[in-house]
Amino acid sequence: MQKFKVGDVVKYIKRKHRCWKYGEEHIIRKAEYNGKGEFQYSTNHGAWFDDDDFELVRPADLESFAQLDKDLGYDCEDEEL
Repeated sequence: MQKFKVGDVVKYIKRKHRCWKYGEEHIIRKAEYNGKGEFQYSTNHGAWFDDDDFELVRPADLESFAQLDKDLGYDCEDEEL
């Protein structure tokens, strides 16, 4: 079952990794189904993660999508989507 959706704000909960810090917030940008009920997620930090790398901070909302747009180089106030 898919644990996270695009736009969800999640917290990194793994302790040992050279690039990511425990408690660091990410926003789910893409979800990919890998078969056998397994998903991987790409975030606004640009890497792919497994279900158990995160816990949900809050579901997707206008603020999280605005942050994704900013991270992708879009300015929602100046352009229509």
